[in-house]
Amino acid sequence: YDVIENPAARDLTRVKESDKFGFVATPSTRLVFLQPDIGRNPSPFVKSPDGKNPLQDLRVRQAMNMAIDRKAIVQRIMDGLATPAFQYMPDGMFGALPKASEIKYDPVAAKKLLADAGYPNGFELTLSSTNDRYVNDSQVAQAVAQYFTRIGIKTNVDAMTASIYFPKRAKREFSLSMGGWPSESGEASALFQLWVATLDSPKGLGTSNYGAFSNPEFDKVYLPAANTVDAAKRKKGLEESTQIALDNVPLIPLHFESSIWAFRKGLTYEGRRDQYTLATSVKIKK
Repeated sequence: YDVIENPAARDLTRVKESDKFGFVATPSTRLVFLQPDIGRNPSPFVKSPDGKNPLQDLRVRQAMNMAIDRKAIVQRIMDGLATPAFQYMPDGMFGALPKASEIKYDPVAAKKLLADAGYPNGFELTLSSTNDRYVNDSQVAQAVAQYFTRIGIKTNVDAMTASIYFPKRAKREFSLSMGGWPSESGEASALFQLWVATLDSPKGLGTSNYGAFSNPEFDKVYLPAANTVDAAKRKKGLEESTQIALDNVPLIPLHFESSIWAFRKGLTYEGRRDQYTLATSVKIKK
């Protein structure tokens, strides 16, 4: 082969040490995230002392958000080939917050939030993920499960092949699922339209909102922003939508993947943020 898309990150050391090959790693816009089941009570894979769905409580979602050490996941599991996500779009993109606050890894504060929500001894849930779709997806799921378990949320992982996973997720068979979404348009509107907006199928809204999140304040700000062609108003509205979403945690952001291409000596590849692999981007090294 001349060029390989997405070689295993663990093989890159061998590639580096060989004079026969090279590789390029390019940050992408693909956000890897978790989607909690907010709409149902109870939820199918949640076991709580009171029989309710704790994921409906904002404090619980905030606790889960704070329980994850994103930087450690990026360094130890992703081999540095990802960027911790503290919002839903990479910094600097249209609609992203200019200065998003870092989501601090704080298990002590997370435990306090759980207690405040009425779960001082935590609860149990299952995190469902793919094992062949996103970079190191099952390993990331295992790491997240350990972080949740440390704050009292006993978390089991059910990782499965994508061909089984996605039909199940579409039927809302999960309580906490992993997802990934690249912003090919370069702005926040597409993610919000599909994954965060209140479900309205005829209008194409919320069609991937499997967690059934619904927030009137978000919809009131997002919909006018998405439907205006005035760049300044659109940008302002999308930034406000981003902040509302971050405050309410419909999705738990993890990281932005980096895409990797390996190639034989004499070639080079210009990596793309949209993760597309195009033959026209392969160049002969001069």
